[in-house]
Amino acid sequence: MPNAKFLVVTNDLPEPILEKAALKNIAGGDIIITSAPRAQVPVHIAVSDSALFFIKPVFSKSASSPTKQGEIMGMGVPIICNNGIGDTDEIILDSNAGVLIDRFDSGQYDKAIAALAATKFEKEKIRQGAQKYYSLDKGVALYHSIYAALVN
Repeated sequence: MPNAKFLVVTNDLPEPILEKAALKNIAGGDIIITSAPRAQVPVHIAVSDSALFFIKPVFSKSASSPTKQGEIMGMGVPIICNNGIGDTDEIILDSNAGVLIDRFDSGQYDKAIAALAATKFEKEKIRQGAQKYYSLDKGVALYHSIYAALVN
């Protein structure tokens, strides 16, 4: 996507990000790096057409669920991410919330970008997926029912 711009919201220094981008032939002018307090992150997500995150598929991540996924889906933004991280695959597929890659290579990236461009993602369906899987009210009720069952 030659006109793509990357928005990176981080409290880290920008230089390492720009250095890594340069290694992938991504021009510095195509990357906007900013920091934001937690309360402002949804504003940054909302201006995005899509989001991407990749998590190294190591054993410790096999049972994790990325917080950023719930935040992004809550804003109705489709995601490109790698599979094999906790329940990410199931949630992305069930909610039609984005595209999964199998490997970290150019062919997979090209395939994901093409799929993202060719798929009509519905913001509301993505938001409903966020509610289904990440609702605080549902989580509290579930934990309460578990604790109640243990006490009784």
